[in-house]
Amino acid sequence: MEELMKDITKNKLSMFAAAKKYGVPRQTVRSKLTGRTAVDATIGRPRILSQVEEDSILYYMKYRAERGFPTSRKTVLTLALTVHLRYCAENGRAPKIDPQKGFARKWWMGFRKRHSTMIAQIDSLYKVSRKSADKMKHFTDMLTTTMAKEDLTGQPHRIYNADEVGFDLDSEMEPLTFAKMNVPGAVIRKGSHDHKLSCLECVAADGAAIPPLITFSKSFPPTDDSAEGPDNALYAATPSGFVEGDVFMRWLQERFLPFCSPVRPVLVLMDPGSTHVTPEAIDFASKNDIIFMGLSFRTSLIRHPLDLPFDRMKKKFDRLVEPDSVITKASFCKIYAKGRESVLSKAVIKKAFRKSGVYPASASNEVRRSDDLDEEEEARYQALLPEEREIIAHAKELEDEEFNCHKGLSHSATPEVFSWTNSDEEETTQPLQDDAEGPSWMPGFFTESNEDAYPTRTTRLGRVSGITVVFDGTTVEEYLGVPYAAPPTGPLRFKPPKAAQPWQGVRNVSTFGNSCMQTRTRYGPVSEDCLFLNIYVPVNGSDATQSRAVMVYIHGGRFNYDTALSFNGKWLATRGDVIVVTLNYRLIVFGFLSTGDRSSPGNYGLMDQRAAIVWVKDNIANFGGDPNRVTIFGESAGGMAVSMQLISPRTTGLFQRAICQSGVAMTPGAINYNPLAAARKLCEYLGCGTDDPAGMVSALMDMDADELTQAAAVFTGNFTRRVWLPVIDGDFLPEEPARYLESAPLDGRQLLIGCNNDEGGAQVGDGAPASHIVDRQSFEYYLNSSLFPTYPKNTQKIMEAAMYECGVWEETDPEVLRRAFAQMYGDFEYLANTVQKANLYSQRNHPTYMYLFTHRPSFSALPEYVEASHGQELYFLFPDLRGNDPDSLSVEEEALSRTMIKYWTNFAKTGNPMLPSSSDLPTDWPQYVPRFGQPTTKQYLTLKTNMTGDDISSNLRPKKIYFWTEVAPALESIPQSTCEPGISASPAVLPREAMWRVCAIVLALCFIK
Repeated sequence: MEELMKDITKNKLSMFAAAKKYGVPRQTVRSKLTGRTAVDATIGRPRILSQVEEDSILYYMKYRAERGFPTSRKTVLTLALTVHLRYCAENGRAPKIDPQKGFARKWWMGFRKRHSTMIAQIDSLYKVSRKSADKMKHFTDMLTTTMAKEDLTGQPHRIYNADEVGFDLDSEMEPLTFAKMNVPGAVIRKGSHDHKLSCLECVAADGAAIPPLITFSKSFPPTDDSAEGPDNALYAATPSGFVEGDVFMRWLQERFLPFCSPVRPVLVLMDPGSTHVTPEAIDFASKNDIIFMGLSFRTSLIRHPLDLPFDRMKKKFDRLVEPDSVITKASFCKIYAKGRESVLSKAVIKKAFRKSGVYPASASNEVRRSDDLDEEEEARYQALLPEEREIIAHAKELEDEEFNCHKGLSHSATPEVFSWTNSDEEETTQPLQDDAEGPSWMPGFFTESNEDAYPTRTTRLGRVSGITVVFDGTTVEEYLGVPYAAPPTGPLRFKPPKAAQPWQGVRNVSTFGNSCMQTRTRYGPVSEDCLFLNIYVPVNGSDATQSRAVMVYIHGGRFNYDTALSFNGKWLATRGDVIVVTLNYRLIVFGFLSTGDRSSPGNYGLMDQRAAIVWVKDNIANFGGDPNRVTIFGESAGGMAVSMQLISPRTTGLFQRAICQSGVAMTPGAINYNPLAAARKLCEYLGCGTDDPAGMVSALMDMDADELTQAAAVFTGNFTRRVWLPVIDGDFLPEEPARYLESAPLDGRQLLIGCNNDEGGAQVGDGAPASHIVDRQSFEYYLNSSLFPTYPKNTQKIMEAAMYECGVWEETDPEVLRRAFAQMYGDFEYLANTVQKANLYSQRNHPTYMYLFTHRPSFSALPEYVEASHGQELYFLFPDLRGNDPDSLSVEEEALSRTMIKYWTNFAKTGNPMLPSSSDLPTDWPQYVPRFGQPTTKQYLTLKTNMTGDDISSNLRPKKIYFWTEVAPALESIPQSTCEPGISASPAVLPREAMWRVCAIVLALCFIK
């Protein structure tokens, strides 16, 4: 340990590198350096999964628990493996865990300790007394609450029960058994061993039946044979013969969704221990407005409506199957269809729902007599076949006690078991204990609910209930998935956002809402119904007795991808003592389709952002926020959006400050100046007419959202430009931003602005477009492609001038060319326009502060010559961004993170990054003020590790700024007839005429200091 500490303190080795070199856990090193134990310290193997994966596991755990599906350790281990494998597949990574072995107990213990508060809250969702009566009452309360909330009362066609039964044959060729019922003497031909069959049935409370799923082991009957089975049945084969997750998903997609009620949402009641409620099923259900709910734990024998028809089916099979008959797979389908047809009648199904107390909802499960039926049901009863009457009559004779303790139903009455899978030990099985405190080996999973764990706040639309977490010693209330506008679906597609509808009661906002439709799949479930925001409220900070400043974050992603859930606001909330709001807004074609006229003006994504800011202005006081101290901030496309909100006449009075990080409205590629062309290409691709803009929009309104997303992805643009972008619509953006900024109503707002010193570095990383630069020709190709969208007339001449100014006039070394491309791309795309924005804004006497972020993160995977690339400053404001391990920050980086958060939140509070407190800040940050001819003109702060008072500089890269803001536009304005034609096939030799022009430009640049 002494050698390790010496390497860090004297040799300046990072904490991450030192921990790796000496084989010591990073947390141990951090504790040694800081002299304290970090909050949420872990045990065992703490970081097998990324933060994104662990957050996903918690999301699915909470989903299951909220809907009555207890989450045992075995379930969590299965969830973890599923999430990890899916995450690796989506990101092209090799799994860290052997799928055959799964996760070990040590990981589980570390996971529980890292997320102890959240897991305790999840546990409390389904903690109920062990008494069956209490369990049934708990389930009934949950059911009635859900029915009232989702308007399911009096809607039996939207309430379903799904359950499965099994057939099996052991290796001794014993008789076939139907679940726990016997069919004497029946055998299966061909000598199958351990032959199993499963049937999944699903029925509605109005008596309707969904086509079943019949699963065979290894293979299933040919189509012509299975045609004699139940109508529209889905047949599948699995190694075990049981219904497995992928088969269940097929049934959901191909049978349940087409045959269930078109009115949404629909409720599906299932066994509480169901293994079918997988991440894939949860995502599918969320997307299609399907609500899964578990029946009361370990009383599902009593509450399953389908158990009554299954029991009646036993007698039907006794009559249909002769002793010693041979049952093939095909004949089984035929026999099952006959039994099912007579047993699953509407009358029996409705009786089963009534008897089980599911519909109408009741905590008891009385068997109702025929004289209790309403007139309609009585008429149906009289019309039944004799054998169906016999079944119902038999059901009437059953006493409750007999029904409750049936042993012949489709669910085992034995205690549920929890299996421990450990790579270091054999699997052991331990039954669930009956003590009220829960198993001793599972501490915290059956803890008492903390009444403060679900804080409630009031909005103008209704009350909301969130969750409480403790982070970095501060309690934070999180309200996730709060709707700020109506779902932009149906007739509201391609329309400005409308106000959300109010709700009755308390709305649960403890989980993230859907992400907006996009072409990338790693950002959670996506839907058109995505206009949600998330609020992070610190409740015991230094400002606890007064209103807090509010910071509203707008995510980037080129207006084409990303989501609010990527950005955890707890870091800024706790360390800066502010309220943080993150939001979703419509992306790609849904947010930025424009025909350039009234048919579709465009800018719907920007209008969504404005609607969210309006919601904050109207409601944040009820969360302890100050509506007169609202700061909007964003990075990349988020910074561009912030810049557009700043100058828009539609946002006057909505916020007081703005922070633009690596993106402004003048950034090349921030605005599409020819949106109609993109709309026509999209319609042409989809087979719509392209002559009439109104007709085009009408056709796109009727398109399926997924189909429209896939088509829009074809026309997203190249690596430097996108086509689904904001437009100059004459309303939200009245005219070109640089020109409009000269007279825009800025409303006295303060601005903090900046970028990174190597913004183009990401373009040369592994797999990035410019990483393919291998010679002079490919270098010029990529540079030309970058410049052409902005300078289409004289691209070649501007490219030649840029190469000369950058010092690569005749360079041929690929690495030097890649580095030069990264520098030119970053200067052209981000740096020059950031400085231009700061100049224009400060010249109007509005307080402006500028920064340059220069620190290369210790965990950066970009080439060594790349310093601070695009977006890398975000890891110091949101340290767990996109699964990053916060512990990967070195001690110096941790200090930089806290410094940046202090600057950012100070600015949000007062409009000055040095106030209200600067005692722990490394250096003063002066305003960015144009003082032409003076050494203190245009001062900016360099953000890096180990900051000192010498980190204030003036006049950032003046030659490069002048070239891209003055020279390049001047060259573009030269009539094309005086310029050489576009890029040549062999660009190694420059034309003489171009040489003279470049020399003239260089002479002009020489006079710039």
